Amino acid sequence: MFERLRNLNVPDGVASRSGSLPVTGVGQRIGWSLPFLQEVGQADFYVNTVKFSNNESGKGPNGRFFAVVTLQGHPLRGWRFWRAHEVSGDIVVETGAVDEPNGLVGRIKALAGGNAAIMQLWQGLIDDALNYSGGQRVTPDPDYDFQQGHWVPGRKQEFLNLVR
Repeated sequence: MFERLRNLNVPDGVASRSGSLPVTGVGQRIGWSLPFLQEVGQADFYVNTVKFSNNESGKGPNGRFFAVVTLQGHPLRGWRFWRAHEVSGDIVVETGAVDEPNGLVGRIKALAGGNAAIMQLWQGLIDDALNYSGGQRVTPDPDYDFQQGHWVPGRKQEFLNLVR
């Protein structure tokens, strides 16, 4: 599952990526092109991997994990992470972020539908991993059952500790 997640596969027509994939370590630069934001002046933008762990056991919340930080020109400012780990014998695939719109232009893009589009992008990544696994979606723990995304300001510090 983690091997598939590291490829950052996205739904057709939603986005395209550039750079060296799959994610294999710290310092990788990954580019994104989002056609729906090009209409409002968004050029291609980049993230850089800042943390990576491929603990073969997959045990614990950081067993298989990577985090990125946004670079200049990205519509958001902050960090995002992806991880795959076991909870009660099931594999949990999770993505989370601590970010905000990058300046006034970033806020305008978010209001113009960017937030919904970004959620669609991340949902597509999770769906791709699930489809590839051949498994089924289960809810081992209600803390992980937010398929369409969920704003959890109470977990901000936890997420910051993961990505920094």
